Amino acid sequence: MTDFTNITPGGGLTAHESAGGHTLARHVDLTETELANRLATQITLPRASSFLNREIAEQAISDAINANQTQITNWLSGNSSRLQINHTATNPIGVTLTRGAPSTVPDHNLQILFRRDSTLRLGYYILTAYPEP
Repeated sequence: MTDFTNITPGGGLTAHESAGGHTLARHVDLTETELANRLATQITLPRASSFLNREIAEQAISDAINANQTQITNWLSGNSSRLQINHTATNPIGVTLTRGAPSTVPDHNLQILFRRDSTLRLGYYILTAYPEP
């Protein structure tokens, strides 16, 4: 069994979910049917996406954080409450279903949205992270 506590900085995605994030709940290991249902129930979404599995999600997010550490550090020294990072992975990390499309397409890109929280050790939590076309 994989120990996910040290993959994504801050205790893994479970710790970020406990702080208020929703990556695991909405963007990990979802089927094409589940993505289609999300689009059907949330009519303002142009697309829905999912990481292929939790291990890939944890690793891709960790890689993105490591590659953008300077940007995160600069953000934490400022006053903005949120930060968005975009990152491109080497291998496919997930799939996206765009509204009106017949099927999902593979993704190499991801977006992470951070929210500042001074009560946490890192000073932030991951509000959400998801694959992007």
